[in-house]
Amino acid sequence: MEHVNQITYGIFSAFALILALKSGFEIQSLKITDDQKTFWMKAVIGFLLSNVSFAIGSFGVLIFLWLANLCLVFTLNNVFLLFKALQQPVNKKLIVFSNLLIVIYALVFLSFFIIEVPYGVRYSLAGCTLLIFSLIHLREIIKLTKTDHSVYLKFIAGMLISLIAIIGVRLFTVNEVANVIYVYQEQPLGIVIRIFMALSYFGLFVFISSYFYEKLLLSEEETVAKLNATVSELKAVTAQKKAVKALLEEREQLLSSLVKVQKIAQTGVLSASIAHELSQPLCAVKINAQSMRILIRNQTDPLLGETLNRINSNIDRAAAIIDALKGLFTENIGKGDSVAVDNFVKSFGTIFQSNLKDKSVHLKYELNAPIAIHINVAEFQQVVINLINNALNAFDKMDNADKHIIIKTQQSASSTRISVIDNGPGISDAVGNTIFELTKTTQSTGMGVGLWLSRYIVERHGGTLIYENQPEAGVAFIIELPNR
Repeated sequence: MEHVNQITYGIFSAFALILALKSGFEIQSLKITDDQKTFWMKAVIGFLLSNVSFAIGSFGVLIFLWLANLCLVFTLNNVFLLFKALQQPVNKKLIVFSNLLIVIYALVFLSFFIIEVPYGVRYSLAGCTLLIFSLIHLREIIKLTKTDHSVYLKFIAGMLISLIAIIGVRLFTVNEVANVIYVYQEQPLGIVIRIFMALSYFGLFVFISSYFYEKLLLSEEETVAKLNATVSELKAVTAQKKAVKALLEEREQLLSSLVKVQKIAQTGVLSASIAHELSQPLCAVKINAQSMRILIRNQTDPLLGETLNRINSNIDRAAAIIDALKGLFTENIGKGDSVAVDNFVKSFGTIFQSNLKDKSVHLKYELNAPIAIHINVAEFQQVVINLINNALNAFDKMDNADKHIIIKTQQSASSTRISVIDNGPGISDAVGNTIFELTKTTQSTGMGVGLWLSRYIVERHGGTLIYENQPEAGVAFIIELPNR
């Protein structure tokens, strides 16, 4: 029977992991408050940890049996707070009080393990706790159905009723169990009941997830319905064919944007973008900090002050990146600055000084853009940093003694060009066709976000980003921006 427990909870752990990953990718797109998102993610993670702990505990690792019960009660507490938050903002005192009860439960349950309280008593404590939570959940769902008539709320209520019945049956029969010390030693009846209980909890989480997704789809359908209504009204009040055609085109563009936003949210693009963009300046902070540890041994070294300044500069740049990312996926470009392009480009030599030295790469400049243009500096720093970093990575598998990167600027009356050129291996046609697509990468440790995000930023400023393989060796990434 122990193997049945191990296999069953192993399967449930896999399903719980899928649910957790799906919820993590979709969390940004859900039309719910931050508190609701927090309670939901805590509940999903707790549910995953509970199933994993039960699976490990069924091998006889007793501490995981205690942890599994604790995680399950923690999960149900956050489900309760989630149901509360769906009706009204949750009082902070309620959150603190409920979490305090969880701590008390954990200590009592742990003491039962330590003093070897009989299995029936331990299960009665856990079962009564689960039963109380199920009743509280059902009460909150009934309140919610008075204002929200979603069919998924009825499914959730059905799952809760089945849980109440299953837990009640198990509490009624638990004292009939003989020679059972731990949950993984139960006989077939107990195992079957617990499997049905676990399935009911999994169904509960699936229906909650479906309820949130339904709210997202309804919100998008309402937006589409409003657009359709606007088109219909315009057709009714105007006879101007051009105006109707223009509005229809706008409608299609907005519909396309809605689909794109949904896909971006579901793949967790915002999280990936933040992780990608912050990795480079924070890596620079780490490198400078390591340098400081060496230099600080001799506090009279003149390089110490310079290193500390670079650390402060990189920290400020990381803060600027975070601030810029807040508005990165909005229509508003945000705060921009008038920047002398040549001076802007020269600053990257300092940023990449250590990396260039470590990889024996020479950085050269060919500057011919003295006129200032208006750009969001924090965003464009990330574009150029990403292009230089990609060029450095291209040299990793090369033994070429003459490795160099050229940053070239050019200006005409209407536009400005910034080119990052390397003499690496270049880009094959097969890779080049998808190189700017989201999640496409040629690096073993890459996430496929950098070039997609770089083009996105450039296009937000009305420019273009392309690549051209060089005649002899290497590739050039070319940014072209309007002068404004």
